[in-house]
Amino acid sequence: MLGKLFARLNIPSALRIKVVDDVSRLEHLYQCGVHAFSEQRYHEAAQIALRAIALNADLTAVHYLLGCALLEMGKFGEAEQAFSTCLALGPTYPLVQHARLHQALAQVRGNLEHPSPPRSTRKLCPTWAAFPSLFVVSTQTVFPG
Repeated sequence: MLGKLFARLNIPSALRIKVVDDVSRLEHLYQCGVHAFSEQRYHEAAQIALRAIALNADLTAVHYLLGCALLEMGKFGEAEQAFSTCLALGPTYPLVQHARLHQALAQVRGNLEHPSPPRSTRKLCPTWAAFPSLFVVSTQTVFPG
């Protein structure tokens, strides 16, 4: 299939070999990263993903793999960034849904680990006294009679 495309586009043989080699290397790195991740070797999976990104930074699945590995390692800020990059590259369904979900998860876990200080000293919820009364009790009770 690639051979026909290369021939139609008049791409020289030397360049054809390089493109096929790069694609094969990227596929191999990705599969090794997925395998490392599935065996809970998250640091190794992240390193492999970074090597693949160095070869081609436009692959959404590799950024997603990196984000998942970083998330499992507890590097929530870096994971959120990897998912943001994945989403910026425009993944298709269902990867886009998984990336959004994991990006939000990384953000929440990061916020739980390092909560931000309150924005002001003012109470966010008013006290009960600040609310108007829902029921006004009349001082004159009328009994039938």
